[in-house]
Amino acid sequence: MQRTQGTSTYAFWLLVWLLGPCSGGGSGDGGGGTPTGGSAAIEMLAPAGDATVRPGTSVEIRYVPHGPAGVDILADADGDLGTTDEQVVIAADRPAVAGVEESLTWNTSGATAGRTYRLFARDSDGPDAAAAPGRVTVNAAPAVTILQPSGDAEVSAGDMVAVWFVADDPDDVAATAVYADRDGNLATAGDRIVLESARPEANGTAQQTTWNTAQVAAGTYSILGVCSDGLGDSAVARAPGRLTVLRGESVSDDFEDGVIDASLWDVSTPFLGSSARETGGRLEMSTRPYVASVDEWRPTAATPLVVDLSFLVTSESNELNVVTRSDGQWQGAFAEPSNGIVVDFSADSDLVRIVQVVGGGAGPAQNASFAFAANTVYRVRIVDDGDLVRVFVNDMNDSVVEAVRSTTFPENRVVFTNHEFPFGITALTEVTITGARNS
Repeated sequence: MQRTQGTSTYAFWLLVWLLGPCSGGGSGDGGGGTPTGGSAAIEMLAPAGDATVRPGTSVEIRYVPHGPAGVDILADADGDLGTTDEQVVIAADRPAVAGVEESLTWNTSGATAGRTYRLFARDSDGPDAAAAPGRVTVNAAPAVTILQPSGDAEVSAGDMVAVWFVADDPDDVAATAVYADRDGNLATAGDRIVLESARPEANGTAQQTTWNTAQVAAGTYSILGVCSDGLGDSAVARAPGRLTVLRGESVSDDFEDGVIDASLWDVSTPFLGSSARETGGRLEMSTRPYVASVDEWRPTAATPLVVDLSFLVTSESNELNVVTRSDGQWQGAFAEPSNGIVVDFSADSDLVRIVQVVGGGAGPAQNASFAFAANTVYRVRIVDDGDLVRVFVNDMNDSVVEAVRSTTFPENRVVFTNHEFPFGITALTEVTITGARNS
């Protein structure tokens, strides 16, 4: 009896020793649990540490099978092989040689961006599975939208302009740079202004930055945003509207040098005997010459066009025309302005008149009586904001106001001409034009 009992005990413990590694629960069963490290059948070696990759990046997977069964390689977002809705099958039933290290690469283009995956090697024939030490996060690209300016707008240099944007990144804290760019192309060097260099995202909440245009060159700018997550992914957005910065500039002439300045004025003489000349500190015009500004101007509410001038009424037949928004052309037998807003100072009729002319056709006139006297110098200011034209003569306030639509022509010049024919001289003694040049 003793001998028989000893032999049975020895056989029992030998069987326990042989079967023990496969009978415990520590290796995981692939269903409802979260197996880690290795099992009797499989050992996972890589990825060895956590990593964040861009979609489409290849990730190396290494494992050692300890049995002859085939191996399934899986990526699972919730770490539970019992659920398959967030699972990616990387390889199924790969041939295995016990004790030989195997490797393959996972192209993450099929994974869901923003998810973190645990990688598993599982025995195709049984429940054994092992998880890699490291997890893989497939990076989600950031997003950015520029909300304001929502439409094209004009501002005067020095205005503070609000720019609104929204940035979001589901798995990182991304940073947004905001630019005002002249040509709207960030690849072009030297023409951008940095409004924000790296504003952290606010999880989809709108944010504001302010653009101080005080030192900004006149011109039109696109507002662009670039949101980057520091992992190589970025998003670029463009505001729906562009901003035009208008900078008031001025040109002046006192007509003292005896020569018409060709850098300021273009002179045309449509009739035989038409003339314009500088003499004695005056610009004298006779028989309807056209003296047009070389510069083109853009009258707007933000930066109105202001024409300040003084002129001498040499006789009661004098009639001075100042034309804004003009193409500098004339038409007809009497050389009438072809396009523009005509401000007429008539000593002959003792009135100031404003009329819009389009294609040679004159619209309704706005008149105001004003008694001009011969041999008298009058100071005039004309203000054109692109919608209203106002005329001030000496101390007369708002002597004429006419609502006119914001008409623009191929060239927006300021033109001076005298309207009497065939006699009389109109003399300008000084002119200053202030406004925003066309860019």
